[in-house]
This record gives sequence, C-alpha cells and structure tokens, in this order.
Amino acid sequence: MENNWKKILKDLCSSRVVLEKEEDMLMNLPFLFCVFMTLAAPWVALVGAVIALSKDYKFSIEGMPAKDETEE
Repeated sequence: MENNWKKILKDLCSSRVVLEKEEDMLMNLPFLFCVFMTLAAPWVALVGAVIALSKDYKFSIEGMPAKDETEE
C-alpha cells in the first residue's frame, strides 16, 4: 500500500497544468500545487479560471499517466 502512495505522489508531482494562449506558454505549474491551491483558496482558483477562459486561454494537463487496465 505504501508503494502505491509513492507512485501516486510521483505521478501528481510530475504532471503539469499548462496555461497557453495562441501557442505561447504562460504558466506551467505542478498538478499537485494546483490541487493544494484550489483546496486552500477555491474562490481564487474559480475567479482565475473564469477570467482565463473568457480571455481565450487554454488549460491542459500534461504528463498525467493513463490508467493501465492490466496493472492491478
């Protein structure tokens, strides 16, 4: 079980949330940091996301591993 948690944390730390506008990368943050900030200040995350989407920015998550059905 402990080894499973290490893998989950490693995957979350290596995954990135990227904010782009017209092929220009503006922000590249670790996914785990974004989760903590959303939990700590959800109103800031919501307002930031609404403003970014209204200004035609694109959010993407890179490096998130796909679930492998054979691995259990």
